[in-house]
Parts: sequence; structure tokens; C-alpha cells
Amino acid sequence: MSATQEGMDSMTDTAPVVSEEQQLVDEAKTGARAPLEKLIRRFNQPLFRIARAQLKDDAEAEEITQQAWVQIVSALHQWNGRGTFAAWAATVVVNACRQRRRGARDDAPLDETDELEGTLPAPDEEVQRAEVGRVLERTVDELSTPLRLVFVMRDVQGLSGSEVAEALGITEELVRVRLHRARQALRVSLDSQFQGEARQLFPFLGARCDRITHAVLAAVGATDA
Repeated sequence: MSATQEGMDSMTDTAPVVSEEQQLVDEAKTGARAPLEKLIRRFNQPLFRIARAQLKDDAEAEEITQQAWVQIVSALHQWNGRGTFAAWAATVVVNACRQRRRGARDDAPLDETDELEGTLPAPDEEVQRAEVGRVLERTVDELSTPLRLVFVMRDVQGLSGSEVAEALGITEELVRVRLHRARQALRVSLDSQFQGEARQLFPFLGARCDRITHAVLAAVGATDA
């Protein structure tokens, strides 16, 4: 093999690989409606669920998600690709929810000193007869906000420990501790069947996705170009 060919091969081997996520964000940065709408629809559900986990109210979570998206789109150029877009966007939603909940009686700072514990509602016949998904949703809502948020981000939405830590501004160790406490409080074995049911929590229907998407596109003045 010639030196020239070896040099070309070396350049090929070391060329940066652009992820699908990075490509999608780069296209959305142009402000064109189509790629921007694709980006919003791609991440609408996880961001809504993160908001819902903190606010415990569908309508309020939808409003916050919409507001967060406007901030995210306006600051797309600030994402440098070093972390995941999912974690970066989740940080915006988390902060927006913290501002909304600031001053609320049950609010507490999410930092290294959190010792909040989740509790379960007392089991009764009505709960036992209820649909599993509804039981899980009510039970998760009984968790303290720090535990509920980590549980939804990790076990419901499937973000990695490092992504959750980045979004919440805490250590991965604290993420693991809170997830362990949440699972203990739920008293449910996280086998494959449970994971399937957990992913049905806080349903994100097409109509809600459409409302958020259209409102954000209108707010940021996305073009059809």
C-alpha cells in the first residue's frame, strides 16, 4: 500500500462520525419548519413526561413543555454536541419546572443532601382491582419529587444515569441512590413485564404532541424553507 493510500485511510478512520441526533439538531438550527418539527416530535414525549413527573398535572406539564421548547429552539446553537441533546433539553424542562414550583410547600432543592423518602398508598380492594398501569401511575405520583423524577427519567423514559445526572445537576451516585429508593418504595419487581407497564405511564397522545408542536413552531416563527 502506498504512503498516499495509507494517509487517505488514516483520514477516513479518524473522521468524526455525526450522530443522527447531531444531524437532526444541525438541520433544525436553520430554522426550517420541517427539520424543526421533526426534532420537536422526536423529543416531545420524554420532555412532557419529565415535566409531568415534577408537576403531577397534565395541563401544567403540557404548558411547561411548550415554554421549554421555545427556550430550547431559541438556544439550539448553544448545544455543542459534547453531551446528548436529550439530557441538555431535559435540563431546560427541569429548570422550568423548578421555577414554576418554587415556593411550593412540597418543593425541596435537588442536591446531595436530599433525604426525602417515597411512600405508598395503603393497598385496598379498589387498587388491587384497578388496571396495572393506573395503579402504577397513582403509586408513582405518591413518591417525593426527587425520587419520582429520577424514576420517570430512568425507568420510564430510559435515559442513562449520566444523562439524568447532567439534567438534574447531581452526581450519578445520587441518581443511583434515588432510583434504588424509588424502586424500594414502589415494592414492584422491575422485570420485563413491569418495564412494559411502566412505559405506559403519563400517556402522551397524538393530539397533545400536535398542540405542543404547532404552538412552538408558531412561537419561534419557523419557516417552510
